[in-house]
Amino acid sequence: MNAITDVYLDHHGEVYRTAGVHSFYTEQLRVLEEQMKRAQRRLREYLKREHVIDADQEIELLTKDLIDQERMVKTHRGKIRGVERKLEQVRSQLDRTPPHIPYSEEYHANPTLQAFKTKLAELEVERYQALQAYLPTDRHVRDKEEAIASIQVRMKEEKERLLSDETFRVNDIHYELQRNAFTLEVLLSDLHAREPGIRQRFRVTRRRLAELRDKRFRITNLKQDADLKSYAFDLYRKRQEEARIQEAMTNQSMVNVAVVEHASPPLDPENGLLLPLMLGLLGGLALAAALAVAVEYLNRRLRFEEEVERYLELPVLAVIPDLETTAGIARA
Repeated sequence: MNAITDVYLDHHGEVYRTAGVHSFYTEQLRVLEEQMKRAQRRLREYLKREHVIDADQEIELLTKDLIDQERMVKTHRGKIRGVERKLEQVRSQLDRTPPHIPYSEEYHANPTLQAFKTKLAELEVERYQALQAYLPTDRHVRDKEEAIASIQVRMKEEKERLLSDETFRVNDIHYELQRNAFTLEVLLSDLHAREPGIRQRFRVTRRRLAELRDKRFRITNLKQDADLKSYAFDLYRKRQEEARIQEAMTNQSMVNVAVVEHASPPLDPENGLLLPLMLGLLGGLALAAALAVAVEYLNRRLRFEEEVERYLELPVLAVIPDLETTAGIARA
């Protein structure tokens, strides 16, 4: 009885159940899941192919790096210009500085000046003597005065002492300037050698930033597509759950058949032992009779001569006995 009741309740629920919305959402959910996975796979493949992890974060980092590199390039060019100006100034000072300077000098009296002084003294004596004999305006006095003036002019042109021996040594300032010039030339060469690498790095970073900015639109579109598919998938999943609950509530309200109490076997037998025995005996006899009739009815063999003549409508000419044992064959 309990099995029959359960089968009836299931059949009743299938007959009166209102289906359709939940099935629709289930089918749409399967389609949306495939679309969502396809969109996410396209996004992952594009990011992997373009070697991009997070476009926005990488653009932000590259922008900061590009600003620092641009500042570095300008600073490097400023260093080069500064070193070039320093080198030019040092070279200018080096050209104005003699490589050797006097170390020691020896002087002696100028013999010409001594001769002029002796001659001047003689002329002074002669002039004095001429003034004793002649007037100051006399030709003899004027000649002496002109000779004295000429010698005085020549004495002014002569030096008191003449350089006889001079020793030179290396100029320390020239040496330091030369060393500074060599140092600046090496530094300038190093700066010029490093400049192409710095500029190349700056160009690579700028090109990568431009590529990422161009690819960000594609990545944004793929991400928006994946997000929309994911949002639609979540929305339809919620709708599917709502439809399932609604259909369950509707089915529960439509199926108004309920089991009040399940059947249970009695604790004590309802009848005595005689009735079951009689029912079993009668049932066995009926079953045996039915089996005998069925066997007889289904057995189509002909066992007697009368049956042969009746069914075949032919006379029986001879009969072969059924000899099952050796003794029977001997008696025959």
